[in-house]
Amino acid sequence: DERMQLLARASEAIGPATVQQLSHEIFPRKHWGVMAESETFAHLEHMVLEGEAERWTEHGTYVYRIAS
Repeated sequence: DERMQLLARASEAIGPATVQQLSHEIFPRKHWGVMAESETFAHLEHMVLEGEAERWTEHGTYVYRIAS
């Protein structure tokens, strides 16, 4: 729940964003990388399935927007 709340605040601040962009907003720089992105992706996909976020593709990359 805590990470999803952080994602919601990050999405509100920066608008539609990629997994990498959002992971950089919720994790400290020293933790950036595959593991942070994997965790971010899992939370975002959960939020999409719950109807709390939307996902679309731009230039072959997923972009997410979290409902406020």
